[in-house]
Amino acid sequence: MNKLKLLSKTLLVVNFTLFFIILSVKLTVNNKQLYYFDINYLNIPNESGFNVTDIKANYNYLINFITSRQNIEFNMPTLPSSSEGKIHFYEVKNIFIKMNLTFWRWFILHKHFYILNRSLLFPKIQRFFSF
Repeated sequence: MNKLKLLSKTLLVVNFTLFFIILSVKLTVNNKQLYYFDINYLNIPNESGFNVTDIKANYNYLINFITSRQNIEFNMPTLPSSSEGKIHFYEVKNIFIKMNLTFWRWFILHKHFYILNRSLLFPKIQRFFSF
């Protein structure tokens, strides 16, 4: 029984760790306001030679492309892309699709895992709330 408890706790810790890593990536990538702030704060228009409108349009396109589940052709609005660059972003898109599927699978599995094993994993909390 001790091995089962150790295995359950280890799986729970791994599950939580991966869940929160993926959650933090998803929140950061989808937080466009953070990037919009950085455009001016890091002086990107002067450093790159592009105007703010073009930078935002290309950034929005890129984020929408890698987070979309649709199979669309990669063509940045105002920037040319090499064939190697396009391949790279298709690979990044596949990573994001797999990461998203993994996120939701782990979320659902963790919910069921917790419900089934809450007395095994949290006996002190269970005793505290038992009447």
